[in-house]
This record gives sequence, structure tokens and C-alpha cells, in this order.
Amino acid sequence: MVENREFREIIKYDNKFTQMFQLGDLSPLQENMIYSIFGELRDIYDENEAAIFSYSSLAMLAGNTFYSSREQKIVPRTGKRFETTVEELEERMTKIVYRHPEKVVDGKVVSYTTIPLFKTFRVDHENKLIKIHLSDAEYTEYEEVATEDGSKVKVAVKRTVKDLFNNPEWGKKAKYIQYGRDYHNLLKSKYSKRLFRHLADWRKTGFVKDTAHELEQEVLILDSPSLLRSKGTKLQQAMDEINTLLVDEHGLPVIQDLTVERIKKGKSITHYIFRFKPFDDDLRRIVATNDKVITFEKKKELDFKRKMAIVMEKFYTVFPKGSKADNYNNKNQLKRWLETMDHELVIEALERTGSDANRTFGWTRTLLNKWEVAGYTKLSDLRDSHPTNKDNRPSSVPDWSEPNYENGTDDKDRLRLVVVAVKSAIKIELSKTPDEDNKADIKHLAEKLLQEKLWELKDKGLESLSDSHFEETREQLLTEILDYFKV
Repeated sequence: MVENREFREIIKYDNKFTQMFQLGDLSPLQENMIYSIFGELRDIYDENEAAIFSYSSLAMLAGNTFYSSREQKIVPRTGKRFETTVEELEERMTKIVYRHPEKVVDGKVVSYTTIPLFKTFRVDHENKLIKIHLSDAEYTEYEEVATEDGSKVKVAVKRTVKDLFNNPEWGKKAKYIQYGRDYHNLLKSKYSKRLFRHLADWRKTGFVKDTAHELEQEVLILDSPSLLRSKGTKLQQAMDEINTLLVDEHGLPVIQDLTVERIKKGKSITHYIFRFKPFDDDLRRIVATNDKVITFEKKKELDFKRKMAIVMEKFYTVFPKGSKADNYNNKNQLKRWLETMDHELVIEALERTGSDANRTFGWTRTLLNKWEVAGYTKLSDLRDSHPTNKDNRPSSVPDWSEPNYENGTDDKDRLRLVVVAVKSAIKIELSKTPDEDNKADIKHLAEKLLQEKLWELKDKGLESLSDSHFEETREQLLTEILDYFKV
């Protein structure tokens, strides 16, 4: 039973979950409850036993608490109103299903299997418990694997809902979304929570482009004509709440520089584009709040041996023990980098370069050497849009997240660097989830990254990116990128 132990600070699940299951228009408390449950199921769910939550633990997880002057501590709020919320949640969750397509003809699903989210969701008011079983219904996915001769074939893999929360390959083959439970629960509006979860899926890129339907219907769940008429107000309220909750360490929001651009065709909005600085403050426990100022738990400093152990744990998930990469020289190089770089930056390099089984440690070495020359020492340096040489010495190593770096390049060279940067970013993403049928993903990613980088350059006054030439230039570069990937 989920009781008498420290709760998970981070909610984490496969990002396919949001594509498969639509939970509908829940209340803020119901969203806190169900997503906190998902967070507790990660990597510990056993299909042979029910996951049991007491009302008190569920209320604490969801932030449904108050300060008791008699007990001199924070206590859960589990009265009649809470019981009613639990009943309403059970009624909704038992109706949530995923329609897994089995046959598609001319883009239309002609046969599918219905997969429920939960097999059972039992409410026990007498003992103040809920007991849940995730669905054990199987569905088939296809994975690409390498054969002995180096060729790749697709194999059918049986999946269940449990696999969305239990996966030994988080960050390797399994793409996931993660976010801090405390911060998520602190947001009062359900629209703020939904927007935050959506942006958290893109926390490392700082850029999201959604169609109007995706944002309005699937993310914010504006599922009625009256709600759609107030979409501007709902979105602005969500952004205002995110922007006004400040972190005491730096006096800025968790998601810094958050803006939205609305793309229109005539009077209708066709797309929304969000820009923000990559973020990770939310992944820590909140220890205090004062009005709209949040105090997060301080990041713990690890000793060198512990950092090396963490890096080696990641190394062995990428390069198995006994592989060619598992040798003294490579491990000694990792140790050397840890003397000048934070362990999180080294882990980031391992995740980016080692996820493809066909890659060697040489890819990791090249990337870390490049980052070292650029002056990167911690993960936040990588997220900034410029090199961080402490002595401000010029570097000949371009920062691919900022292709208009000052290096004497002309307009043509800058556009060429944009193409190189986009290709590199796509290759990294493809290496995480190799799949022959990923043309749609490549096109979407290429359009998103290219648009972002061209807008960055547009402000520099490039003639080829003026209003009269922007679309023509964009189409030419996009064609070049898609041709490269044979899309």
C-alpha cells in the first residue's frame, strides 16, 4: 500500500500515454489525484497485486491538505467532499479507453481494439481506500532491431498499459514526460496544469508549435462552444499563473520567458507557438511557499565518487558491460571530464550519443570534447544560447542552438549552418527511437526546428528572410532537409 514512505517528487510516464488516453475535463483536485497516482506507479507496479492508496496518502499526494493548529502540522483533508471527488474520479476513469488501430485503409481506421486504462478501480469508503489494477489487455507495437549482419528488421512486441509506467529503458529507447509533483499541484487552475504538463514534454527544446485543434481540444480540453469562445482568456489565465509563481533563488518563474504567438489565416487561429527557456526547477521538492514565491529544496552537492558512480550507471545502460566501449581508456576519460564538468552534463552527452546501438563511444567523446572547448561546465550552460567561456575567449566551435554566432559568416553560410543544425538535431532524436516508419515525425520535427531557427535569424536583417522572401527560403531549406532524410 502507498503509505508511510516518502512520495515520489517527480511524476514520470511514457509520452505515448497522452496520445493514447484522453482523461477528459477533470477538476483541478482530480487531476492532482490521478497524475499523482501515475507518478507512484512508476517502476513499482505489479500486475499481480492491486495498487492500494489510503485516502490520507492520496490527499497528501494531491496537496489536498490544511494546517492543523491542534496537531501543529499539515494534515490531509479527507471528509465527505473528498469522498465525493473520489467517486467522481472512479466513474470517469473506468470509462477511459484507447482505441488501438489494427487496420488502416486510405488513412482511415477500419478496425481497432478497445483497451481500457484500468481493469478495476475499487472505492472502499469504509476502510478509506482505493484499489486499482491497470488494464492487462495486450496490444501490438512494432520495434526495429538490428540483426547479426547489421540489417534492421521490425519485430512485433506485445504491450500492456503497465509498460507506459514501467520501463527499464527510460531515456534510452523510451521517450517520457516528467515534471515535479509539488509544482504541478501548486498550480490552481486546471488549464494551468494542462499547459504546464504540455510544455514539460518539451522542456529541453524551449519551443512548441501546436495546431489550434491540438492546443484547444487535446491540451486545454476546451470541449464546448462556450469554452472555445473563451479560449483566449483561458490560455492567458494559464500563462499568467505560470508566469507569476516565482522561484525565490532567482526571482523568476519556473518557465522563464514564456510567450505565445498566434498564427492566423484570415481571422482564424491555425497554430500556436510557445517559446521559453528550457527548465528543470520544478523537478525538486517545494519546501515553502509565501504568497507567489516558491522555495525549492536546494540541489544537493554530490562527492566525486558518487558522481562517478551515477555516470557509470548511465554508461552501462548505454554501453553494456563487456562491450567494446567498456574499457579502461573510456572510463578514465569519463573521470577526466568529471573533473571539469558537472555529472549531469556528462550524462546528457551519453543520452544524446549512445542511444543508437550502432554508435560507439567515439560519438560521446567527440561531443564532450566540443562542449569542453566551448566552455560548458554544467547542464544550464548547454541550455543557454551562447558559449560560456569563463574568460570570454573566442571559440571557433559554433553553438548549434544559435547558428547566427559571430564568426564572420555571411548570410548564405548562416543558412547553411541552420540546415546543419536541424539535421543534427533530427539525427539525435531519431537515434532515440529508431523506426523505419517515422517520416511524419521527421517532417514535423524539421518544420518545427527550421521555423524556430529562421525566426531567430530573421531579426538579424537577412535579406533572404525578409517578409517577401521568408516563405520561399523556408521551403527551399525544408526541401533540402527532407531530401536528405528521403522524406
